[in-house]
Amino acid sequence: MRCLVGLVVLWSACGPTVRGELRDAREARTPPGEFVVRWAEPPGPLGGQELVLRGGADGGVLTHQRFRPSFLTADDAPETRLAGAGPSLEDAGDDAPGPVAAEAAVSAEALLGLVELLLEVEAWEAPEPSVLAPPLDGREATLEIRVGGSRSRVLVALADLPSEGRLVRVREALLGLLGAR
Repeated sequence: MRCLVGLVVLWSACGPTVRGELRDAREARTPPGEFVVRWAEPPGPLGGQELVLRGGADGGVLTHQRFRPSFLTADDAPETRLAGAGPSLEDAGDDAPGPVAAEAAVSAEALLGLVELLLEVEAWEAPEPSVLAPPLDGREATLEIRVGGSRSRVLVALADLPSEGRLVRVREALLGLLGAR
């Protein structure tokens, strides 16, 4: 039984990692074949957002959803509407639907730029936990990276985001890709 457990641990350690897959893509100067980056800040009293980039060797698509401030749970939230299909988030009234979504095409070159940033900031590494008491609402932002068969998920308390500059750089890069269309 010990041999079986050791073999499983050894196999998982030898498998592909997010870092390795990203390095391979950088060296090949080609975006990864299967590439997903997801940044999510859950909806709450101050609103929220989700950015999802799905890409491949030929480029990708970035979807951005912004959620209006609400005390509703995710199950109670209204359906998504596409940007441009109604009033903008800024001039939406109380009766406007919940999240606003926008999509943008992302070039292969821009995907390689994001790969470089993810490697630079080591985005798969979890931040040091805050020494302060957890925030009252306990909300956490999530950064998920899937490359080929590898996956990483990092959680950071929203209250710690200002001090967690490397992960904020990833969020800002995704928002920049949305504006670069």
